[in-house]
This record gives sequence, C-alpha cells and structure tokens, in this order.
Amino acid sequence: MDPSLLCFSAHQKNTADRMMSNHFALNALFEGNTLPIIKKEVDFNSNTTKVLDIGCGPGSWVMDMATEYPNTHFIGIDQLPLFPQDIRPANVTFRQSDILAGLPFEDNSFDFIQMRLFLVAFNRTNWIDALNEVYRLLKPGGYVQLLEAQLMDEGDEVIEEYVAKIRTIMEFNDFDPEICDKLGILIEKSGFILKDFTKKSVPLQNHVLSEEFMYIVDISVESCKQFIMEINDMHTEDEWIQFKSIYIASRRLTDSVFTAAAGQKPT
Repeated sequence: MDPSLLCFSAHQKNTADRMMSNHFALNALFEGNTLPIIKKEVDFNSNTTKVLDIGCGPGSWVMDMATEYPNTHFIGIDQLPLFPQDIRPANVTFRQSDILAGLPFEDNSFDFIQMRLFLVAFNRTNWIDALNEVYRLLKPGGYVQLLEAQLMDEGDEVIEEYVAKIRTIMEFNDFDPEICDKLGILIEKSGFILKDFTKKSVPLQNHVLSEEFMYIVDISVESCKQFIMEINDMHTEDEWIQFKSIYIASRRLTDSVFTAAAGQKPT
C-alpha cells in the first residue's frame, strides 16, 4: 500500500483548504515565508530575480510572496492545476509540471527555489532526483529552501500504535519517515552548501498556534480517512468516528514539529 496514493490526494475536496491552512500556520511559526538567511541573501527587490515554488498547490506561498515583493517574478508549479487560473498578481506565473519528470526551464534559471511538505509524496529516490533537478535550475550562488513535518511526536499508546503502522508502510514503499531530520544531509549530499537548519515545535495543548495546528491535524486525518480505515481494519462509519475522537484527544497531548533547511549552490 502506497501512502502517497491514499493520503493527501490532490483530488480531495479539502485539499486547497488544508494547504492554505498549512501555509498561514507555517508562516506564523517560522515568522515569515523564508528563513532569515534567504531574506538576507536573495535580492527580492530586483526585477531580475526569479523564484520557483515546487508543489505550489493552490499558490498561497507564491501569491503571498509576490504581493510582498512586486519586483520579483514568481513561478509556481504543481502536478495538478490547483492554483488560480485568472486572478493573480502580474509577477506570478503558474504551470502544471512534475519535478520528477524534469522541468521545462533552462539550467541556472532561478535565484531561489522552495520545495516543502513532500513527506508522503517522495520516496528516497524521488528526493535525490528532485534535488538534482533543483541544483540544475539554480543559478550559481542561488538558494534552495526545504521544509518538512515530523511524522509524529512521541505520545501515548494510541499515537505509538498509529505511528508504528505508518512507519512500516512508509518503509515498505521506500519512503523515509525521518526525512524531517535529514534535510541538512540531503542538501549537502546534493552538492549544496548547508546554510541553515531550523526546528520548530508547537505543543498542541498550550501554544499560541495550538488551535491552528489542531485544525490542520483534524483535516489531515479526514484526508487520510480511507488509508487509516484500511490499516486499522475498520469498515463502518461508527468505527471511524470512535477512532478519530480517541486519536484527536491523544494527538492534542503531543507536539507538531517542523524543520526547515537552506542550502546554497556553490559559485
């Protein structure tokens, strides 16, 4: 069973809501759309600066950045056209493309590339292939930023049992459940110079962002309903409702953890 096929499908009705909620919550958690080193080193006020967002979804990050930096040109790509088709800032372009199939841009085209939240989208080989493509597309001296979620914080028996099942399935399909902690290693192995690695944690009981991240937990669980029911041998709606209630209560006793890393292509 491939978790990427049953969890977080872009065809689901709440996909855009989940992605936009993630964007605004992560913006608040990391105090901006980019790590400080990116804001310092990339000239977002230049009209020659080009930025690429890989896996842009509904385009929340791109639209936010484009509004903040009207001189920079932003391009968002995604496998499916979830992004706005008509209404967008003049400095934004969206394209339907797949990073793993190679992107239709010339070598050394971009000053900054972002790629985030691919935990259950990329297997180990995909990560290497995607970062090789990022390396090709970045100008010498350009920056890449990665941001990923920790699979799950330690919790009670409910959480431990759930995580154990997810880990087993991910490993079977060659997905890396620990990718969150390996972003720096991935960046260096792909030929970049690691410039920053930051970990942020949100205690889901008593943090200023607790409710925002609990909402994301809730809609993420709903997105994975088919997958979760299958791995737990559930067949009825009553079983699902009972499981979700117990799981959400246990999840609130844990943290939501994210890491972000920045790398520079050598000059």
